[in-house]
This record gives sequence, C-alpha cells and structure tokens, in this order.
Amino acid sequence: MKKLLVVGAGGHGKVVADAASLTGQWKTIAFVDSRYANLKEVINLPVIADEDSSFQLLNEYSDVIIAIGDNLKRYELGEKYQRAGFNLVSVIHPSATISQHASIAPGIVILANAVVNPDARVGTCSIINTGAIVEHDCAIEKSVHISPHATLAGNVSVGEFSWIGMGANIIQDCQIGKHCICGAGSVVLNNISDHSTVVGIPAK
Repeated sequence: MKKLLVVGAGGHGKVVADAASLTGQWKTIAFVDSRYANLKEVINLPVIADEDSSFQLLNEYSDVIIAIGDNLKRYELGEKYQRAGFNLVSVIHPSATISQHASIAPGIVILANAVVNPDARVGTCSIINTGAIVEHDCAIEKSVHISPHATLAGNVSVGEFSWIGMGANIIQDCQIGKHCICGAGSVVLNNISDHSTVVGIPAK
C-alpha cells in the first residue's frame, strides 16, 4: 500500500491525518512540519522531516496532502510538491457524502459529515471542513476554505483563496469573489466583490 506525507502537524494537520487513517488507503502516514527539530510525534504518527528535507523522501512517500490553514500558502506548497514529483492527493473522511456527479480536484480535504451535492465543483487545495454543506451546482475555485458547518445553497460560486467562516450561510445564486472573507455566522444575501470582508446578518 502507498505512503502519505501530511504537510503540517498543527490542529488542521491532526484532523487531516486522522481522516486519512480512517480511509485505509495508506499503509503509512507521516507528518512534515517546520518544528521537526523539536516535534517527533503527533496523534501517534511520526514527524519525519521539515519542509526543506521532505523533498528527499519522494522515492519512499509518493503521495502528499497539504494540511495548512492559510489558503495562499496551502496552494503554493501544493504547487511546489507537485513540481518536485509528488502526487497531490485528496483526503475524504469516510462519513462525508460526495455525489458521484460532483467534481473533486486533487489536493482537496473533505472532513467528517460534510456534503458535496450533484454538479458541484471543488477546486484544488480547497478545504470542505467538518459538517459543511456544498449544494448542487456550486463552483468553488482553488484553495478556498469552507469552514465547519457553513452552508452554500445551490449555484453559489466562491472565488479563489476565499474563506467562508464557521456557520456562515450563503443563499442560492450568490457570487463570492476571490480573496474574500465571510465572517463566522454571517448570512450572505448578495454578491460579494473581490477582496471584501463581510460580517453579520445580513452580511455587510
């Protein structure tokens, strides 16, 4: 069976590695983290390298997932590992519900009890976090984070590097621009332009 490198051993990395373990797809799972010199184990899995030295592990670990919360950094690292020859994989928790008609790009994390419905499209290096709902016909661009229990109604689009906060609700047909933040618990009723931060009910 294959071996998986999880880049990032912080809180998000723990959840990603745990989900990966539950899938049974990888014989061995290990972390890469900048704290390697002082951090040797997380959730009973080894930390075996820092980022710089991890590229020497290609012959042993062909698969990699980037488990870092920062949207831009996550995407940049995904590109870097792919250029080095690693296989950027997706990790999908066994309890997630993914339509057979959804499109899931490489490098995506979909966590426990999340739902991705028919004709939704999720771009590379995105996170669909615990209990989040991505309804039919949604278009999520690269390296977006849909936080725990956020809900995107049908035909919502979210631009690259945007972040939908925990428990936020986006009504149908809304367009969220790139590099946007929708605050936790916000209710988005209108389109949001690029590089905007909105909060509240309704979100402003």
